[in-house]
Amino acid sequence: MTDFSANKIPAIIIGAGPAGLTAGSFISGSALILEKKKRAGLKLLISGSGQCNITHSGSVPEILSHFGKKQLFLKHSVYSFSNTDVIAFFESKKVPLLTRNDGKVFPESLKSSDILNVFINTVKNQGNKIICNSAVKSVEKTSDSFFVRSESGDYYCQSLLITTGGKSYPDTGSSGDGYRFAEMLGHSV
Repeated sequence: MTDFSANKIPAIIIGAGPAGLTAGSFISGSALILEKKKRAGLKLLISGSGQCNITHSGSVPEILSHFGKKQLFLKHSVYSFSNTDVIAFFESKKVPLLTRNDGKVFPESLKSSDILNVFINTVKNQGNKIICNSAVKSVEKTSDSFFVRSESGDYYCQSLLITTGGKSYPDTGSSGDGYRFAEMLGHSV
């Protein structure tokens, strides 16, 4: 188990939204998730009008066809962790699912909080840690790691995942911070 107080961590995930929580659910005992908002999963709680449409029951090619030219960007990730994988993940966590006639898949309870609870519990059960109210101020690539400066402290990590989302919902934390972090690491946006 990782000593998160040591400030040298195998993996840091910036953002505790759906992407960050998913990543944290599949990393065992070595990830620290830094979230700038007061709680994790705010965007997830409003998805599907609070009912949390988790995926679609169609085939992968059918799902990709709805993204036009952007499907090439999504193709690898959707085939790597498909909609059937999403369904199997939540079924393995004992979440009953409901598939509507239009193919949209929801938790049977129609409560996004049920999905959020699965993610938070899985992240913790994996031995990972979420720190809320910990906005990341800057990121830097060093010779052998990444340096992350945040409101909760300064950390070095071997792997850095930026899962902050775009600029779509500033109230949930998606305010474009990830673009700034990517630029700090030399990427163009």
